[in-house]
Amino acid sequence: MPHPRKLLSISHSYVVKLNRRLVNEIAFLGKGEWEVTAVAPSFIHGDLRSIHLEADPNEICHLEAVPVYFSKPAHILTYGCRLKVIMEQSWDLVHCWEEPYIFSGGQIAWWTERKTPLVFSSFQNKSKRYPPPFNWIEQYAMNRATGWITGGQTVVETLKPRKGYSLPMRLIPLGVDVNHFYPSVDAKNQIRRFLAWEEKGTPVIGFLGRFVPEKGLDLLMQVIDSLQTPWRALFVGNGAMESSLRTWAKHYPEQVRICTDVK
Repeated sequence: MPHPRKLLSISHSYVVKLNRRLVNEIAFLGKGEWEVTAVAPSFIHGDLRSIHLEADPNEICHLEAVPVYFSKPAHILTYGCRLKVIMEQSWDLVHCWEEPYIFSGGQIAWWTERKTPLVFSSFQNKSKRYPPPFNWIEQYAMNRATGWITGGQTVVETLKPRKGYSLPMRLIPLGVDVNHFYPSVDAKNQIRRFLAWEEKGTPVIGFLGRFVPEKGLDLLMQVIDSLQTPWRALFVGNGAMESSLRTWAKHYPEQVRICTDVK
């Protein structure tokens, strides 16, 4: 009977157990054919909060915790030498869920054995000219890669014409765990009561993510300014635009809520 092939998947987002659902599903569906190992930081300074590696008693894949450094911002995050030791083992495929232009993406490309296929996952849907050394890292990483994966058509349209991205590509949309994310009238009403908003009536515009220009916050504020119908807006996250967002929100003291302490 042939031995299972060995997949190594690396991502700083795997520090959150729900983000490892992908590798656990691969391990479950590929049982007998694939041995799946996920590499995650033991601790990371996240966008919204600092996170210690979240344990999962139902983990199916093998989980390796490794130290990371300079984890805020993610562009200069680097993995400790423990990852290099892991990567020196025999792997049939390395999956890197790090952008190929950031330090960790280049680091993983450098440490992957030349005979081992390397596949990147990218979600960059804005065409950018990276300054050195990020442009050099991207060029090196994509020259080393065997292929790449993305989750959205806008990413395909942005990256396909880009030098180095003519490699085999697959568009695989991100999944949604419906056991955790589903409509809940009770939860909606509870949040409205917490925000001192009536439970029915005025629709609420929601934003969840980093408060940074590339997330379209300026455009969203402009659109809200132009609305002629009743509205409320809830912003959850934090980031460099928090100050300007709060300044804008002062014009709508009863309509806007900003939450930066959500765990």
